[in-house]
Amino acid sequence: MRSPLANAYTESVAGWLAIVGIGLVWLIVIGCTGAEDAARPTIGAAGQSPVVIQNETPIAVGKNDLAALAATAAAQTLAAAGKPQTTPAPAALKPQAVQIGIVRPVWEPIRLQEQALAAQVRQVNTGDPEEYVRAIDQLIRGGANVVITIGTDLVQATQDAAERNPQVRFIGIDQYQERVMPNVVGLVFDDDQAGFLAGALAALMTKTSFVGAIVGPGWMSNMVAYGEGFALGAEYVNPSVVSLVEYHPGELPEGFADQRWGRDTANQMIADGADIIFAAGGATGQAAIDAARARSVLAIGAEVDQYDALPNARGVLLTSLYKVITTDSIKALVKGISEGTIKGGNVSGETRVAPYREAEPKIPAQVRDRVSTIERGLKQGSIKTGLQLH
Repeated sequence: MRSPLANAYTESVAGWLAIVGIGLVWLIVIGCTGAEDAARPTIGAAGQSPVVIQNETPIAVGKNDLAALAATAAAQTLAAAGKPQTTPAPAALKPQAVQIGIVRPVWEPIRLQEQALAAQVRQVNTGDPEEYVRAIDQLIRGGANVVITIGTDLVQATQDAAERNPQVRFIGIDQYQERVMPNVVGLVFDDDQAGFLAGALAALMTKTSFVGAIVGPGWMSNMVAYGEGFALGAEYVNPSVVSLVEYHPGELPEGFADQRWGRDTANQMIADGADIIFAAGGATGQAAIDAARARSVLAIGAEVDQYDALPNARGVLLTSLYKVITTDSIKALVKGISEGTIKGGNVSGETRVAPYREAEPKIPAQVRDRVSTIERGLKQGSIKTGLQLH
């Protein structure tokens, strides 16, 4: 655990990165990259209204998804230049032959619309890598030839399974593929940008000049991205604001399910003067938002739109930085990797600022405009968070 001031968080970035290395994922296909990340293809149309599916995950899909997916092959060929591939590209699958399997950790806030995907599902209840392996193997023995795994912690199990089963396609959600494999695609999100936007909004709204971020385990690169991005965003708009950042000290699933820790940490930050709380990390983060609600302190959510997930907290919720996903875009990704138009690598997903809804009257127009300007700058590449995780 830690509670650094704004001038100390850059030291923690290096420390955490030395511990955790590189990774990132979840499942989605919608684009938002700047010019500096042109090698990673993007998918999606930002203009469409989100729709709510299982677990209140807002989704949106654009008509250009298939074209963007098709571009992945060339982009990943460039990314993999000079790197020998350990397995040959698998033969294309006929559409009627595709059978989807999903490995779903019980603690992950993201839920796919499994029935619409006609998918087999294996739920994992512990953070034991051997359970991940068993779940994947069970799906493959059951006939799955496209396996979707959800969560950063499954990246190694997914890559190992892909090596053992070169004829099977794998999609890793929130799993950055540092090593390009022909039968693995990672759906990744710029969580540092989500944290940066949350920090900017918090710093623009605070009256005490103290803001807090409560996130999941600090060994997870996406949690580091949320926490450090938050501190960087707050500093960007107001260097005098102090950012208090705390990472859960444990492993999974506890790190995403520790409601007591989330609540106690939020209460301590509020006692220390924080009047805006940002939270990420499954039920741990949701408990922090609930603690803010109980103290009538404003909060910002992450991962999914917490307005739908935590209706009791709507009175204090400013917004959420949610990951955009659609069933159609997942189907398009499955189609691309099955037919061979996607050769492996990474596809960028989009994070959006959720509608302010009831909170809009509390947020001055100039603050909303500033957040929108920063969001555009991040997506276009004219604003950079300064945090490099991969």
